[in-house]
Amino acid sequence: MKSSLSPIKRQRCCTQLLHPYDHSGITASFLKSFSSSLGSTSRHALPQIRCTSSSSSSSSSSSLLKDSTFVPPSNNWPACRKDQSSSRTSLSSPSSSSSIHTNHFSTATNNNDTSSSSSSSPFPHLRPPNIKDVHIFQKIMNYRPGSVITTLGKQEGIEDEDEDILKRYNVDWTHRYQGNSSLLLRPQTTNELSQILSHCHKNYIGIVPQGGNTSLVGGSTPISNTEIILSLEKFNTIHSFDTDNGIVTVDAGVILSTLQSTISERYGYLIPIDIGSKGSCQIGGNVSTNAGGQYYYRFGSLHANVLGVEVVTAKGDVLDLMSCNRKDNTGYDLKHLFIGAEGTLGIITKIALSCPKLPTSRQAALLQCPTFNDVRTTLSTAKEKLGEILSAFEFMDYEVVSLVQQQQQQTVLIEEEDDESDNPFFLLVETQGSNSEHDREKMEQFLECCMEDGFV
Repeated sequence: MKSSLSPIKRQRCCTQLLHPYDHSGITASFLKSFSSSLGSTSRHALPQIRCTSSSSSSSSSSSLLKDSTFVPPSNNWPACRKDQSSSRTSLSSPSSSSSIHTNHFSTATNNNDTSSSSSSSPFPHLRPPNIKDVHIFQKIMNYRPGSVITTLGKQEGIEDEDEDILKRYNVDWTHRYQGNSSLLLRPQTTNELSQILSHCHKNYIGIVPQGGNTSLVGGSTPISNTEIILSLEKFNTIHSFDTDNGIVTVDAGVILSTLQSTISERYGYLIPIDIGSKGSCQIGGNVSTNAGGQYYYRFGSLHANVLGVEVVTAKGDVLDLMSCNRKDNTGYDLKHLFIGAEGTLGIITKIALSCPKLPTSRQAALLQCPTFNDVRTTLSTAKEKLGEILSAFEFMDYEVVSLVQQQQQQTVLIEEEDDESDNPFFLLVETQGSNSEHDREKMEQFLECCMEDGFV
């Protein structure tokens, strides 16, 4: 019987090839069928998952599975570093031992050398941007000051921008990975981003999407001068908040701490994610990496809280997958393809996020356990005694706490005379609720049970 379902035209997107060397079995079959149904592949190789395209031909996906032009920089398959704040995976050599990893991140000694052969890059199918591209990008963004930052003007006669600005985007948070990009773009609208990606798709130019650049593994750092850094920091508008349903619609470039304070102070709601880098990371990067945070146990992952997204694919197509309907069972739930995909299928520009009510009661306890089995027992007891009000259960060992205190020059948790063998495991237990007296009683019962049984 012929299916009555019509093709989903508005959700056409340009897929990224996940692994060019895995040609076997189900993986290859899935990639072929998925790529042919959604569009042409926009990348040749896993290590540089960028929003660019190699060909507009509909058959490019399957042909890449048979023959890839990418050649790894070493005999061993390189390790892949996952981005924590932006949207992609990048390449590192397993044999590299330098404190500043520039082996595969810097392939040209001069950022302005656009004539260097692309074969010096780990991705020979890509070409570096040139002055003509710069002019096109400037026109796309209406010559807005600060939207295009480049060092290409030194040789080509364009007014030079502040090199220090570009340097900040070329290095990761740890200062371990150093990039070599000569061009930074900061679009402000979805239309601008769409035109930029469309141009790069047609001209074999690599794109590195960058959020708050809080990655600890160089995930948002460009690998070579063939790539453009595309920052989403100008996508910084909180569009609306539905007070009846607790749903916020926000741009991807909004800083997490700004979103948290705005929603809590104005509306009395809580953003269901909280991580250490919240003062710098962006909500779009959180969604792109499916960041967890300390409230993961209570509210689940972002898959459970994101209701809709707006995405721009590598070809420049805009996918409107925005929805504020908590129960939407109409066909495929395509937004989940982009949550945690790290930009491999497209760049997230807008998000609809479900927010729980701000708790009126909070309790916290810091515990120490002598063995890891006691840690597991404490977690089981917390689930039993605290139940629905348990919001966070964080675990730290002695070495982690000691290292943090050494860096911060504090002795809050560990005194100098403390022995590691006594209680080497630390637990932070937090509850959230709406009845402070009830919540306090449950916390006290939990602590009494733990101490009576002797595992804290």
